[in-house]
Amino acid sequence: MKEEEMAVDQFNRAFTMINYLIDKYPYNKYMDKIYALYGDIYLERVQYDAAIDKYTKVIEDYPSSDMAAYATYKVGQCYEDRDMFDEAADAYATLVYLYKDDSRVSNAMIRLSDYMFKRKMYPQAETVYKKIVDKFPDTRPILKSEMLRTYDSIFDWRGGMMLVMMIAAVLSLII
Repeated sequence: MKEEEMAVDQFNRAFTMINYLIDKYPYNKYMDKIYALYGDIYLERVQYDAAIDKYTKVIEDYPSSDMAAYATYKVGQCYEDRDMFDEAADAYATLVYLYKDDSRVSNAMIRLSDYMFKRKMYPQAETVYKKIVDKFPDTRPILKSEMLRTYDSIFDWRGGMMLVMMIAAVLSLII
């Protein structure tokens, strides 16, 4: 069996198992996690509408669950992946408003501010950026140029080490 066929088979088995759990135990305490997992599987298969449906079920049926914040963030990602930025912004804003203490709030706020900046909504973007700084005062932004410089230095250093090791290996074979 080819690797791709095995992956499809694993996805199909996962769907079968999740459907079995939903049918057999429709009122168990893990249904929020099961539906979120269902959404993750659809998202992995790039079936955004189906993923959004499952995440929305988590949000609507289990609003006090820890998975509701996760599902809200994932809905935003689905819309963002489909280039539906207004809907993505709505999902991220909902996450920020309803789940203030969730770990994904900072990332949602950054995505929201970037969205507003790209749409030339500068005052709104500035407000969100200020809120990020207020909420996370001990952090500092990392500029893209800093990231590129760091990656260059790391990979150049490793590349240089690999060259030295290759030369040493060739010399040891010659000697």
